[in-house]
Amino acid sequence: MINIIKTNKKGGFTLIETMVAITIFLITIFLVTQVYIETIRMERVAYGLLNRDNSVRYALELMARDIRMAKADSISISDSDLSDAFYDVLDMGVYYSGNSYSTVKYELKNGRIERTGGFITGANVIISELNFEKDDTYYQPRIIISFKASVGSSSIFIQTSVTPRYPYIREIP
Repeated sequence: MINIIKTNKKGGFTLIETMVAITIFLITIFLVTQVYIETIRMERVAYGLLNRDNSVRYALELMARDIRMAKADSISISDSDLSDAFYDVLDMGVYYSGNSYSTVKYELKNGRIERTGGFITGANVIISELNFEKDDTYYQPRIIISFKASVGSSSIFIQTSVTPRYPYIREIP
């Protein structure tokens, strides 16, 4: 007599194999998601710093251009004791005449730099210091501009000196 033994072989995975595969899959998805979230966070930080740098660069260039192009013939003198009206440095602002020959004033208001007519720094960039100093130790006088800008916990201190193109303004009584 011939014994035929039937084996019940079905293709597939056991419950334990399936559970191990799902666990490995979930761990992999979790790790990839964390990397993606961290990448997005770092991108936002980088864009914030780029925005801060661009805002600071724009403000500094605008102030430097106005100081370089200032002329003495339209300067508003608000204090008769000043020996040099061009360098009327008051309340963290500076007065001078720009390209359009109108008086311009820069001020620090609510953490932003305001130029006569509107703000020149972005709303998310906080300016905590703004200083204009006169340095006339040389024949050609210069103004030193410095300010501190921050976005979140990252801050930068900027300082530069600008020489007006029209030095004869030092002679104003």
